[in-house]
Amino acid sequence: MEINNKKNSFLESVLYGVCMGIFEVVPGISGGTLALILNIYETLIFAISNLKKDFKNSVKILLPYLLGMGIGIYCFSFVISFLHKKFPMEVNFWLMGLIIGIIPSIASKAKKYMNSDNFSGKISCFFSFVLTILIMFLINYFSFNLNNTNEIIESLDFFNGLKFMLVGALASFCLMLPGCSGSLIMLVFGTYYSVINSIHTFNFNIIFVVGIGILLGLLIGSKIIGYCLKNFRAQTFFAILGLIIGSVFSPFLNFLKTCSGLINLNFLLLHGFFSIITLVVGVIFSLKLDSYNNK
Repeated sequence: MEINNKKNSFLESVLYGVCMGIFEVVPGISGGTLALILNIYETLIFAISNLKKDFKNSVKILLPYLLGMGIGIYCFSFVISFLHKKFPMEVNFWLMGLIIGIIPSIASKAKKYMNSDNFSGKISCFFSFVLTILIMFLINYFSFNLNNTNEIIESLDFFNGLKFMLVGALASFCLMLPGCSGSLIMLVFGTYYSVINSIHTFNFNIIFVVGIGILLGLLIGSKIIGYCLKNFRAQTFFAILGLIIGSVFSPFLNFLKTCSGLINLNFLLLHGFFSIITLVVGVIFSLKLDSYNNK
């Protein structure tokens, strides 16, 4: 499989990585979604899945994105609490707009790759689409109804270490699935706040264990996704479409959960108008960026 290398400058790739890192910190939004908006999704998947086969070229492609993601995750972890505290509705509505804006492009690609004369292919595409919407519904349902105590874990025993590693692997796999948020997976399994705290406090024990899990998830997950893109392209894009549509309300549910005690008439009057504006801005941004990348 050849790597579909999109020719970006090193600085552009770093900036794209920073944006993806910021997205991954926010529960309910996926860095993979932004990779689709930026038209670099398949490039990243193929580069990761070809690390062994074409190590030098893969590293050359991935390095600036990984550098940018590290910067985005580290820096934005310090301001996420401020943004969510001061502008929770506006931020989450902007994220919803970004997701909504990419749907037409993904739907167009999925339709283009589907063989209209193949009935069994149509059925499999429909099944992939419905299944991934259902998966996202269940993830969001459990996340919203989870009685999370926000307990911070700072030291690991064997079982906690194994849990953090496995959740890190699952989260990194979800990182590569547009619409499915890795940070949301961490939130569901109760490791999100501990991981964010470990970044703040430079707790290298937790960072190392989670990092090993993330690396395993990336290597294994990229092989799976790369294989699907190569052999079941239409079904994969319909699955991606389902994930993205299923994730539209993830930022809104995250807003409701984190700000349930703040919502009243005055809050809605103060933040509602600007939230609608940020929603529209998010939609327009995704549409314009997709149009620019297609050119």
